[in-house]
Amino acid sequence: MVTATQGDNLHKSTIRALKQRSSERATCTLPSSNAGMDREKVGAQ
Repeated sequence: MVTATQGDNLHKSTIRALKQRSSERATCTLPSSNAGMDREKVGAQ
């Protein structure tokens, strides 16, 4: 079973990996609305 802390850390590391990948490329495949929602989620935590 995954605890809340483990899930939170996994979520953050996933977002971090996606941000690193998107910053390495000039373009981002995610719509800006999705990126904004991810930023709000990170800020709320």
